[in-house]
This record gives sequence, C-alpha cells and structure tokens, in this order.
Amino acid sequence: KKTINKSVQEGVEEYLQMMGDESVSGLYEMVLSEVEASLLRSVLVFTNHNQSQSAEILGLNRGTLRKKLRKYHLLKSVSYTHLRAHETPEHLVCRLLL
Repeated sequence: KKTINKSVQEGVEEYLQMMGDESVSGLYEMVLSEVEASLLRSVLVFTNHNQSQSAEILGLNRGTLRKKLRKYHLLKSVSYTHLRAHETPEHLVCRLLL
C-alpha cells in the first residue's frame, strides 16, 4: 500500500532527478503549495464541494478553508450557498448582475 508520504517522497526525488544540474530554489514552498492544493481539491470533490464538511474533514475552520480555496483559485465562481429558499441558480445570477 502506497502512503501519501511515500508518494510525495517519490515525486520530489523524481523532480530533483529531472532538474539534474539546473539550479533549484523554493522547493519547500513549491511542494507544500502543490500538496495543499491537491489535498483541498480532493476533499472538495469527496464532499461535493460542501465547505463545512470539507473544513471538518481537514480539521480547519470554515474561514481558514475559504482563505486557502481563494489562494489556490478553488472557489466556485457562483456559490449556490447564497441562494434564498425559493430561488434557482438562475435567480442568483440575475440578482448578482443587478
């Protein structure tokens, strides 16, 4: 069974080998941001983009999750959580355009 740790290790080793003699800098931040973005994307898909459930799974508060989603451009452009009880998604779009 392949662990997340092993997958990251293999990915970093492959990247370093691919870079060969080229200068590498900022690897730490690059790896953390790529892993974090993938983690957020996977959990969002798992929860069908339910941010409250995603925050719970990740052990984050919802505000922190939203901040991270903005950072990685993972927020949906139109949030259906702003729909009023009687509205369809089309109502929301019209309301946002007015």
